[in-house]
Amino acid sequence: MDYQMPQPGTIVIFPDEEGKVLVRPWGWRFLDLHLAPDSLLLTDPSGQRVDQTDFGLLVRNLGRSMDGGRRGPLEIVEEGPFVRIRVLAENHFREGEVTRYEIAIDRNTFLPAQIEERSPDGVFERKIAFQNLAINTGVPDSFFHP
Repeated sequence: MDYQMPQPGTIVIFPDEEGKVLVRPWGWRFLDLHLAPDSLLLTDPSGQRVDQTDFGLLVRNLGRSMDGGRRGPLEIVEEGPFVRIRVLAENHFREGEVTRYEIAIDRNTFLPAQIEERSPDGVFERKIAFQNLAINTGVPDSFFHP
């Protein structure tokens, strides 16, 4: 993962060889930190941890939002290069809360391009954007073992 906020250039690799999270602030190797996945430094304001960010979990959560976790009608709209799915559903990371999700799926790759989360009454909470996603790029698995 390459973070743009709160500090552009910060690189996070999970898991490292010890099952921890390698954090490289500003991309500088001499500042490498090895933190536990549940470290408060790695938790976002919604409570999502770095070990809850894998693509498989994202897809399962999206599926749950449209099925058993749904708390209202499902709206699907084709808009340019995207299929937008809007749904009120159980929050994926805050038990007992509901969230209004808008999920933009790229019609060419069928991968998520953006997810917006809002309160049930429409107040913006956060946006997750995916850029330049590619699948089957030929990168060997060994590349991901620093």
